Amino acid sequence: MQKVFHVKFFKKIKSAIREEIALKKKSDTTIGLSLALGVFIAFTPIWGFQTLTSIGLSIFFRLNSVLSVSGASISFVLAPFIVVAGYKTGKWLFPNTKHIELNYDNLAWDTLKDDIFTFVIGTMTNGFIVALLTFVTVLSLVKLFRYKR
Repeated sequence: MQKVFHVKFFKKIKSAIREEIALKKKSDTTIGLSLALGVFIAFTPIWGFQTLTSIGLSIFFRLNSVLSVSGASISFVLAPFIVVAGYKTGKWLFPNTKHIELNYDNLAWDTLKDDIFTFVIGTMTNGFIVALLTFVTVLSLVKLFRYKR
């Protein structure tokens, strides 16, 4: 049942992204920045507010809200990876902080709350890196496929 949900979910996102990119009135940079903003927000530890934050910031920066929300929606599927990778990145950046053994088996808020600083810095760092990669990749793909016709 859950696999069917994920397949339908990603098909809807894929079609929304295609429709928004097909609009010629949006610049390539706007498309790339919109998706990158959404991906960055997906990595932020503000669960429950990511969609609202994505819409608000995309309006504030005059970006495409649909693409931004589409980028932010990756957190629904990648949440365990985002949490573990964020904490491990934070530990790598700040090795002298309290050490918590975090893996996919003991993934719980009680485990993270003792070392929240390391977790937040790690997720924000990962979010920035992945958003930058998203921007470069999307910009390259849009330039390649949009003007190929």
